Order: sequence, then C-alpha cells, then structure tokens
Amino acid sequence: MGKLTPRDITDMLDTIPERIRAARIRANLTQEEVAEKIGVSRPAISQYESGASEISVAGLLHLSQALDISPVHLLGVPAEAINKLSPTTKEVISLMEELSPEDRAVVLRLVKGLLAEE
Repeated sequence: MGKLTPRDITDMLDTIPERIRAARIRANLTQEEVAEKIGVSRPAISQYESGASEISVAGLLHLSQALDISPVHLLGVPAEAINKLSPTTKEVISLMEELSPEDRAVVLRLVKGLLAEE
C-alpha cells in the first residue's frame, strides 16, 4: 500500500460514524451508557453515530477507551498502514492507549506545544 490519497482519507472519515455504532453494539452498551462513560449527552452519541456531528480527537480517544477498542480501529486505518508504522510510533500508540482520557489529553497538549515551538 502506498501513501493514502485524499480520497482514501475522506472515505475513512466518512465511515467513522458506522464504526462507532458497530463498536458500541459489539460492546453491548446503549448510547446512554457510552455517553455517561465519556461525559457527554446521549444525543451527542447519537449525532456521532449518525454523522450529524464530528467527534473531536479527544472525544475519539475517550470513546475508544469506553468501548475498549483501539482509536485506530474507529478511524478505519488500513492494517497495511499500521504495519508500516515505525516501532517507536507503535510503542507510543500502545502506551497512549494505556493512559486515562485525562492523561491522554495532557500528552496531546504537550506534543502540540512541542510542535508549535519548532
């Protein structure tokens, strides 16, 4: 697999709502239960699942933790792309998945701050 095209990325983003709903159903959770776990309203979950509202990166991380799945799965990143990640990147992803949503948010702010300094 080569580089992702803009169309590939659009297709991945367009299917996030379907993957969110499928993951919630597989986890045997109601929209209300998921909403409570991540601190949003039930209508917010409904909007994420219908595509009426886009979920933030932080929201996606919280949701993946609540559903006990990888955020990469919710994004729909092809397995071939994951296999091409460097060992360091894979380690960072693995470690991030072990953090609480609050700690993930802190790490993201730190990384964004470092990048802004460049």
